[in-house]
Amino acid sequence: MHLYLYFYIIVYHCSLFSRINMKCVIPALNIKVFGKAIQSLAKIGDEISIEPTLDELLVKAVNSTKSCMAYYCFKSRFFHHYDDGSPRPVEQNSTPRYRLSAKCCLNVFKSLNSMDKLVEHCVIKLNESGSRIVFSVHCKQGIVKVYNLTYMEEEPLICTLSKGSCANMVKANHRLYMDILSSFPGSLAELTLTAKPGGLSVRNYIDGDVEHFCTSQCICIILIPPFCLSVSQ
Repeated sequence: MHLYLYFYIIVYHCSLFSRINMKCVIPALNIKVFGKAIQSLAKIGDEISIEPTLDELLVKAVNSTKSCMAYYCFKSRFFHHYDDGSPRPVEQNSTPRYRLSAKCCLNVFKSLNSMDKLVEHCVIKLNESGSRIVFSVHCKQGIVKVYNLTYMEEEPLICTLSKGSCANMVKANHRLYMDILSSFPGSLAELTLTAKPGGLSVRNYIDGDVEHFCTSQCICIILIPPFCLSVSQ
């Protein structure tokens, strides 16, 4: 009798905290949106972090110096099926974080222009035993492309910068930023932003003695308000 009760308690305790593997099914209409998010994050960092929570999937990227972070939040309704795979009860466990190679993620979504027409759905699931995040792209005519990506569990990234300590904030339509970047050479490594009471100036940096080189400096000035762009070179 005592042995039976002891065995029952052990089984109940293990089943209470058993882990259900993460599984997300992206429908065909949303594959292009998810792929564009992966492509944009790959421009920021060499690694992409996936964080499944109870009702949303966070996809993040941080640059090498940890000075820039971007993330996308995909609600559970974005997916055809969503299971975060966290133990039950959820309150007793922190959110898992899986770090993947951005280059490997790009291979999954490298043909976005045709994916929404050829792909029926995409399944993202966790295979803990093999330390893999599996992307299964289910195409028409029964073709399935499987990508097994190695992941590393990481600690949460703590931001030491408070938004309240930032004296300046720039908010504008994305097309304005695209116009600014198109005014500079694509080979530039960095740009300098200077906030002024009447607007924002963006300029490139020229290294060395400017007088002995055939170089040019481009300066964009954004006047506020209204937004207008003037370029001097």
